[in-house]
Amino acid sequence: MYRRFFAALFFAVLLTGIAFFQTGNECKVSAAETKTGVGLSEHVLKAYEEGWQYSYGAYGQRSGGTRATDCSGLIKSYLWWTGDSSDPNPSLMSVGGGASAMLNSATESGTIDYSDESSLPRVHGLILYQPGHVGVYVGNNMAVDNRDYGVNIKYEKVFGRSRNKWTMWFKLPQITYPDTGLVEFDGKTYYYQDGEYVVDTTVTVGDTIYTFGSDGALVSTKLTAEAEAEAAAAAAALEAERKAQEEAERIARSKALSAQTEDLIISANFVEPEAETLSETADTSDMVMEDAAREQAAAQAPVAESGISGAAFGSSVYGLLVLAAAAILILRKTALQQKKAL
Repeated sequence: MYRRFFAALFFAVLLTGIAFFQTGNECKVSAAETKTGVGLSEHVLKAYEEGWQYSYGAYGQRSGGTRATDCSGLIKSYLWWTGDSSDPNPSLMSVGGGASAMLNSATESGTIDYSDESSLPRVHGLILYQPGHVGVYVGNNMAVDNRDYGVNIKYEKVFGRSRNKWTMWFKLPQITYPDTGLVEFDGKTYYYQDGEYVVDTTVTVGDTIYTFGSDGALVSTKLTAEAEAEAAAAAAALEAERKAQEEAERIARSKALSAQTEDLIISANFVEPEAETLSETADTSDMVMEDAAREQAAAQAPVAESGISGAAFGSSVYGLLVLAAAAILILRKTALQQKKAL
């Protein structure tokens, strides 16, 4: 008995441990959200639009109705982000503490030559560096950085700055950057090729030709000649199918109309003799009425001699004759109307 009890208890504990282990793994997977250069760029633009303040050592905590960071804390706020209603969580991942530490952890870096704009790769989310300070490149020669007390977060050009020039760019190991393919950023579409978004060019992807402007954003799209030909052939096939269907429906309607016409002809041939008979009967009734009128006139003379009111007698007999004649006329008229309708 006790053996069974302890065996059941051990089995229950084992199942609980497995469930707890699986739940823990699920939590770890959900927390390990992929961080991208495009995502970082959108995050810092959001911070700029919301007017985040500068505070040394801060990494996006809420204070006084807004959030605050320092220069490296702006980047950390994205890596540690937990949502709009909470403060970033530093335990989510490890990252260099300050500007120099971040540069030292870089997986790739380069020097910015202000006489050569191509020295800055066209990559959303690159980290920009100058001694003691970092910012984020968001594309199209623009950068976002949280600079100092009273200055706060800024959105400014990279090339064309008169002071506080960036000296280096680098990629953080915690961030994934695009290689090749279409990318959506700030409501626009870009195409990356060999790690940089293209500008002033067209790119064919599948059946579509994409045209990109000087800022790298998509300008227009169209189908390739082969795809247009296939689309035209498909449209022609659908049109032919539609016309064939219409023709089949027209033939079906014509056959149905012919059948109805034959039925009407047969019905008309059947009703016509009856209508002629009724017409002859009506003509006969007219003659009967004329004879009755003569007989009534002749009969009024002896009636008058006997003292009976001739008007009363004639009225009653004539009224019956009129009703009978009216009935016959109605029957004849109805038969003729049916014949015309057919």
